[in-house]
Amino acid sequence: MKKIYYLIAMAVMAFTFTSCEDVPEPFGQPINPNSGADAGTADPAGSGTATDPYNVAGILDYTKSLGADVTSPNDVYFTGIITEVGEAYGTNFGNATFRIGDTEKSKSTFYCYRCMYLGNVKYTDEKATNIKVGDKVVVCGKVVNYKGTTPETSANAAYLVSINGEGGGDTPKPSGNHGTAEAPLTVAQAIALIDAETTVSEAFVKGKISQIDSYNDQYKSITYWISDDGTTTTQLQVYSGKGLNGADFTAQTDLKVGQTVTIKGSLKKYNTTYEFDKSSSIVSIDGEGGGDTPTPPTPTGDNLISNGDFETWTGDTPDNWNGAAGNATLEKSTNAHGGNTAVLIKTNSANKRLSYKAITLKKGTYNISFYAKAVTGTAKIAPGHVAIVNGAPDSQNYKYPETYPEVGTEWTAVNHSFTLDADTELCLVIMKHKSTGNDVIIDDYVLSTTDGGIVDGGGSGGDTPTPPSGNHGTAEAPLTVAQAIALIDAESTIDEAYVKGIISKIDSYNATYKSITYWISDDGGTTTQLQVYSGKGLNGADFASKEDLSVGKKVVIKGKLKKYNTTYEFDKTSSIISIE
Repeated sequence: MKKIYYLIAMAVMAFTFTSCEDVPEPFGQPINPNSGADAGTADPAGSGTATDPYNVAGILDYTKSLGADVTSPNDVYFTGIITEVGEAYGTNFGNATFRIGDTEKSKSTFYCYRCMYLGNVKYTDEKATNIKVGDKVVVCGKVVNYKGTTPETSANAAYLVSINGEGGGDTPKPSGNHGTAEAPLTVAQAIALIDAETTVSEAFVKGKISQIDSYNDQYKSITYWISDDGTTTTQLQVYSGKGLNGADFTAQTDLKVGQTVTIKGSLKKYNTTYEFDKSSSIVSIDGEGGGDTPTPPTPTGDNLISNGDFETWTGDTPDNWNGAAGNATLEKSTNAHGGNTAVLIKTNSANKRLSYKAITLKKGTYNISFYAKAVTGTAKIAPGHVAIVNGAPDSQNYKYPETYPEVGTEWTAVNHSFTLDADTELCLVIMKHKSTGNDVIIDDYVLSTTDGGIVDGGGSGGDTPTPPSGNHGTAEAPLTVAQAIALIDAESTIDEAYVKGIISKIDSYNATYKSITYWISDDGGTTTQLQVYSGKGLNGADFASKEDLSVGKKVVIKGKLKKYNTTYEFDKTSSIISIE
């Protein structure tokens, strides 16, 4: 009899364990380290190209190699099977958020965040194919190692190439033709040829110069980019290229953006960059540059920043080079290019940044130039900038050249141009790439422009709203967002205030608290925003879903104001007084 009871008990236990197998985990549920091997694990594969995309294991490895909060310099292709859908495509935002794995049951997944639709456009037709768990997709775009813990696509910077083999466009098919001086390849054909043959010992390619990175004084060469239409969307790099018929260049200004060139040389792919290898030569060149693509301005000689020569220091920091975007250990160096001192950036296995203080630049085109050298060996560096948003650097939007100039132990001139479409508060930065652990020395930094300048008043981008002298607003006369931010700066925490603004961004819905986290601004843009953290609805009512609010609505909010780290916000449980 005891054996019969034992058998019955075992049967009940087996039923209990197996009956839960079909219950899915919540979206984003962490992997249980004790749950055993991942049945969907695969070895990393692929090279990130259109014809050889990474698998999920491959894109995870690649993104983790970038370092914390570093965005890939170029678009990469990767493929997988959708394991979870956080937010399907809809006509409200036009993008989707989902996870992919190497199999449908993979627990090692890649996070596709706010991914654009087929053809790199917003989803506008509700009848168009949507995504679901089990779909095999190919994705292309930039990826970022968010906070060093979450490999994911950059928001709105990646798109679907295909869903279950159905895509949104054709890829140029290479024909084995390597071009001639009289009938050169297009840039698109050259890229397809590299994907097909990996390395091409000699090819002829015609394109428009779309970007000029740097001049190498040692090799008398220029690194620049060409494209079919003169834009920076689909480019081919010409790495350390020579001039007409192999002649030396004398300066970066020997070439101009907008000129049409035919180039002869060896084609290859270096990491994720399609390029002419060093020592290519120009076969023909037409035009004076300019046209629809802005030519980088000729430096005027007037440096917009002070202490670019690194001659004045306070302790271990060169004056004005203490910006919020910096994270490097600095030292004063007497190995100077000009004057008596330069700045040495200490490095290790991580990317390190030297940052100038926050300034506000006018709309226009700017040229950065400086000299750099590695203490030993070689070093890769990246001149760039980052916008200041809500008083802090926007960590997801550092702007660097698509390729990082490499310097040796001799002083090398580095140049970089960028364009601002509006007045922008920002920090200028120089990033020492983690690819080598060699320290680097920087000197004689110049920021120049022919059509921009520094906004009067310094780094604020205009007049800072006067803190409203104890006025916390009312339902009938609420504060603006700018006044609310100034009030927080003046009083730190305000127990009750009324603020009116336009919803500029919606982050998430909390089903537990029936609340939504979103942002408001005075103009509906995302430049100067106030966060509404875990806010309630009209007169404190619960929200039912994220769709209860929409971008563009005008709201008056009542609640507690404070600053959390660098974020100005309404604290949780604020309520909407009115909505239009």
